[in-house]
Amino acid sequence: MFLIRQIGYHYESQLIKVIMQSIFYSQFFITAILLLLCNANFSSYRLLSWLPLKGSFSDTTNNWYILIGPAIIKTMVVLAVFPQINFGGFYLIRVLRRFRDSDITCNRTKNKKTKLTSVSQYVELYSG
Repeated sequence: MFLIRQIGYHYESQLIKVIMQSIFYSQFFITAILLLLCNANFSSYRLLSWLPLKGSFSDTTNNWYILIGPAIIKTMVVLAVFPQINFGGFYLIRVLRRFRDSDITCNRTKNKKTKLTSVSQYVELYSG
């Protein structure tokens, strides 16, 4: 993220687009490529035999699916569920901050009095 920010994009949307693309490519590389290469054995292939990968599987066999399959599935489930957990956590933090600001009440008909002293603080707290 630090290196991407150092490029100096003119717009925030450009920066966010590049950050999201880099996250996607790095997750793809970690889940798909590295997990497969760590257990690969290229000694039986002449073209790729120079690679220093001496895993236990030279092809996808039943044992490969038994040992490697669950690791791929666990990684994909974590990567699929974590964004929702992250969003829910930050949303909960935002709601709790609003409750703390309005004297911790759930009554929507009561006039809300804020503890904030400036309009910018109020907008920062209550904006999406």
